[in-house]
Amino acid sequence: ALGNDALPAASLLGQALTRKEIAIPALDALSAIGPAGIKKALPGLIQALETERQDFQVRVVRLLGEAGPGLGRAGFEALETAVQWGDDPVRAAAVGALGKTTVGGGESRRAIELLIESLRLDVDVQTATRMATASKTISTSTQTATASVFMP
Repeated sequence: ALGNDALPAASLLGQALTRKEIAIPALDALSAIGPAGIKKALPGLIQALETERQDFQVRVVRLLGEAGPGLGRAGFEALETAVQWGDDPVRAAAVGALGKTTVGGGESRRAIELLIESLRLDVDVQTATRMATASKTISTSTQTATASVFMP
């Protein structure tokens, strides 16, 4: 790890995350600096989650998890949002990151609630998909049966 010697660069690295051509090296550098650098670059990391690039969102979320228990309220809320609204890989990474950033108490309880909510959403989507597929199958079968009865 680069450690505290590179800490002054952390804010600039956070700002660099908006520039696609240097965003990945900036993430790597923040990871090398460690938790203190991640916390210092937090505004840029949170803004970087707004990208449409899912693979990049996953990397940002994982980096937030590397900050550990001292991530802070803003970072924790960004991970909460990723669990609630992210695509499956982002949600999964956010749940893992939340596990690394909590040490107990209310934050741990909230992380568990979000995980349960996330799993419930997955089940609801799977159930709705199965119901729609079954309904379509029944509808197609009914149409085929009706057509065969009324066709000479």
